[in-house]
Amino acid sequence: MKRDNPHLDAIKTNLQAGTPLLADGAMGTYFTMLTGRPASECEQAGLTDPDIIRRIHCDYLRAGARILRTNTFAVQPSLCEISSKNAVELVKANYRLAVEAAEAAEATEAAEAAKTAMIVANEADASRQIIVMADLGPNPLLESAEALQEYALLIDAFVECGATCFLFETFTDTELLPRLAAAVRERVPDALITASLAFSPDGFTRKGQSVEFALGELAACPDIDIVGMNCGVGPVHMLQLLERCGGIDKPLWLMPNAGYPALENQKSVFAATPEYFAQSAILLARGSTAVIGGCCGTTPDHIKALGLALEQPRPSFAPLVVRSQTAARQRPGNRPLATAFKRERKVIVCEMDPPRDSQLEPLIKAARVLRANSIDLMTLADTPLSRVRLDPVVAGARIQRETGLPVLPHLCCRDRNVNSLRSSLLALHSENIHQVLLITGDPVPEQDRGYIKPVFNLNSISLLELASTLNRELFSGDELLLGAAFDPNVPVPERALERAARKIEAGASFFLTQPVYAPEAAPVLDALRKLGAQVLCGLMPPVSYRNVHYLANEVPGIRIPAEVLARFEPDMAKEAAVAAGIEATLVAARAVADYVDGFYLISPFNRADIAVSLSLQLADAGLL
Repeated sequence: MKRDNPHLDAIKTNLQAGTPLLADGAMGTYFTMLTGRPASECEQAGLTDPDIIRRIHCDYLRAGARILRTNTFAVQPSLCEISSKNAVELVKANYRLAVEAAEAAEATEAAEAAKTAMIVANEADASRQIIVMADLGPNPLLESAEALQEYALLIDAFVECGATCFLFETFTDTELLPRLAAAVRERVPDALITASLAFSPDGFTRKGQSVEFALGELAACPDIDIVGMNCGVGPVHMLQLLERCGGIDKPLWLMPNAGYPALENQKSVFAATPEYFAQSAILLARGSTAVIGGCCGTTPDHIKALGLALEQPRPSFAPLVVRSQTAARQRPGNRPLATAFKRERKVIVCEMDPPRDSQLEPLIKAARVLRANSIDLMTLADTPLSRVRLDPVVAGARIQRETGLPVLPHLCCRDRNVNSLRSSLLALHSENIHQVLLITGDPVPEQDRGYIKPVFNLNSISLLELASTLNRELFSGDELLLGAAFDPNVPVPERALERAARKIEAGASFFLTQPVYAPEAAPVLDALRKLGAQVLCGLMPPVSYRNVHYLANEVPGIRIPAEVLARFEPDMAKEAAVAAGIEATLVAARAVADYVDGFYLISPFNRADIAVSLSLQLADAGLL
């Protein structure tokens, strides 16, 4: 669809001539260099110190930039912890500063041109106009629906200012970008819309999307005019990523960093000189590259050097050819849980907690007992109740190798950032583990918060999305089976079911539930199963009076009805208490058996004998 936008026409004209338009460089790091203040204060300076923002724009324009990005990258209420009203004020103030700088530069250029009679001053000459891009960055704090509301507020503020060119940059996946582009297109039909993602040197975003896939997705979106890369990498690595992409049928926006930062006196310092940056970045000016500039660490000197390089004759390059780094790995490895779900008999998995020390031999012994008694998999908890235990992926890999019993590790978000989570997923796949339970994780106890810092870089849904991306990008043909947690005992099950549906959409194909003790859970589990996933109902037999009351009162997510509590007496013999716990669990199992695909046995105190006894009694009762 043709866009009647003179700025897009100018970009395409330059592209046809083989000369990309020159964009500006970094705002935040240059702001810090000039003021000594942190980059987090940069956007607010549009109101508190407009002269410094005006100066930065003017410095880049004097360096030769024809495209300015507004100083609004992080102006979002949730990111800046400001009101919606203040965010709108910041957007408008910073947009005006960029427009004023552009208009002043255009007027100066026109006057100089008229004096020297080089060209006739003509305000309609789009090739001489400076393009101001309304700039918005990602929001990692909000779910999609909430983020869209904030973006809509800011887009409306830009539109009120007269913006017709929009840039969404440094995003880590493609999920929101088509919807943001559509929101702009609805308000400004002839808008120029650019979408740019940040990649690591390995060619993946922080959320695991490959450069080939992500740029291809954006290029296929009819509302996005220009696609690109910015931040994350320097010019050398960006060139390698560009070569991996091959031909993209839309103009490209390329904004590398000035190399990589070093930490000096607690400050990030970029060592790349303007000359080196220009010599390296000029190699990006090929193929469909329509705009080139700089991101973190670049200054007006870097942009000026790049502009001078663009004016010099450049060698012709061979057409780019796709060189995918993510070819599918067809391994013969089986998927034990997926295979178990296909049998007529219900699936039985048993949970064990990894040890608090490094001694794994007792768990290996338990795994051999479970395997000998037809338990399908051992599932390993990940630091339950936020208490340190041996890593479940490491423990699971060794147990699977030494006993032949397949494992299902849990992986929680609380203790790992996105890099660490991705690393763990790669590790378990490397160890031929083909199923994983992805959870947010129990919160850190209040008394530990001053010492232990929870991460929660992702939650269970975004972790599922990350793992699904890895399935598509790296594990294609040998995918992981992704599971999620579900609590059927909550007071308002409709909300839990809504969240379960989102988990399925993110990639979950099975659920492990919290322990069930009441028949009332049956309709909830039926509704969960009808969403399209397989369900393993949690069964956790209490083994003593003290144990059942501890579970009921101190363990989050476990709700034990009074009739089950009444089965236990303080002076019961151990054998009688275990039998009472198993019988109570069998009552719940009978109520839900028709609505589940198997059972998830949570073995108290890592006692494999209790799990085996419960499994045998489930079979004797005809529940498997």
